[in-house]
Amino acid sequence: MRAGHGYSGRMLEDLTDDLIAAERHHPGIWQSKGRYAGARSGWFANDPVDGALGLMARDPATAAHYLSSDAHMRYLVKERDWAVSLREGRSGSYTPVLDGDDRAGFGAALEAGATGVSSTGGHCVPHTARNETVLRSALHHLSAQGDDLPPSLRRPLANILVNHGPTVHAAMSEVDISRSPLPQDELFEVTKQVSRTRDAYDTLNGGLNQAMVSGIHATPSPSPEPLLRAGRTIGFLEEARLQSQGDPKTATFETKPLFDKAIGYLPVASEDVQEGFDYVTGKWLEDEQKRLDDKQSEENIKAFDVRNGQLMSLAAEWAKTQKPGGAADFDTKAEVSRSAQDGMQHANGVSGAQPR
Repeated sequence: MRAGHGYSGRMLEDLTDDLIAAERHHPGIWQSKGRYAGARSGWFANDPVDGALGLMARDPATAAHYLSSDAHMRYLVKERDWAVSLREGRSGSYTPVLDGDDRAGFGAALEAGATGVSSTGGHCVPHTARNETVLRSALHHLSAQGDDLPPSLRRPLANILVNHGPTVHAAMSEVDISRSPLPQDELFEVTKQVSRTRDAYDTLNGGLNQAMVSGIHATPSPSPEPLLRAGRTIGFLEEARLQSQGDPKTATFETKPLFDKAIGYLPVASEDVQEGFDYVTGKWLEDEQKRLDDKQSEENIKAFDVRNGQLMSLAAEWAKTQKPGGAADFDTKAEVSRSAQDGMQHANGVSGAQPR
């Protein structure tokens, strides 16, 4: 069945519901000995529910319809037992454990349902109301998992947040909590959990540069609001990184794989925005590599200072919208730096953590 295609959405939804009904009635029904994972060893029958969700991911409209149901999302996130493999112990007894492809189908269905982009490939499309519903439902239920949020869902969530970049940027940068387009506490918790995995962290931080640069170029005006919002978003992201398990542990940082993998989730940008996006991202990459090379600790350097190159490049980008070829002056650079600090403090507040 996994090799087939063209299944109707109704059939896939009914099949998934039937499989869930079966496992509710017979807990542990799918548990089997051995490891079934990857392109060669993965087996649909090892976890039929996850397999059905993987099929659903090929049809974004069906995935959005199915996962826009709060009952479905709640069951898959909170109630379902995902331990479908059996590991043999020394005494010959078996213990249920997660399989190697844990939640691969669910993660793919989440991406498709929230973004409108099929797991088989494609590019950014306008969001439907159901895409928005899946985004909000995922944030609500997955943020409640806290540190128990499954690592296998971090990269899919990063792709989703990047795909909804303008909304995520608006939420991260909003001063008035009541006006945020997304609940800031839920968004912060998910961002923090995403930041625990290097490639998910890279995807989210690199991808949101486009939303920040697009905001600066959207309506050029003397108002520094777009620049200040960019600073606050960077502060929000940095606070989430700090509250995760420290710096992502990677010896090197490669640029190309990050954007090759996430490109389908980013909207097409104008030439000016793309040029600015490349410039700002390049400076962010330099900051990140320096962080890794120097093994900088937060005791020795303030977190927002580590992103100084990124902040200065955003200031330069804003200055170009004010005057062709213009350079950012001292006040502009100081404003964006202060804004990043404010963003960190605000994020720390909505997270409920103790102020540093």
